[in-house]
Amino acid sequence: MQSDKKKQGKDLNFIVLEKIGKAKKINDLSKEKVLKAIKTSLFTS
Repeated sequence: MQSDKKKQGKDLNFIVLEKIGKAKKINDLSKEKVLKAIKTSLFTS
């Protein structure tokens, strides 16, 4: 369960569900990519 942490040091880990029962840990994302993903999911018209 150690690799399941959302934050390790200064790095954030994102747990993404690929399908029911299957998750993937994503890390090393740039700040710009994270902000773009948040903006496009919240501010859709």
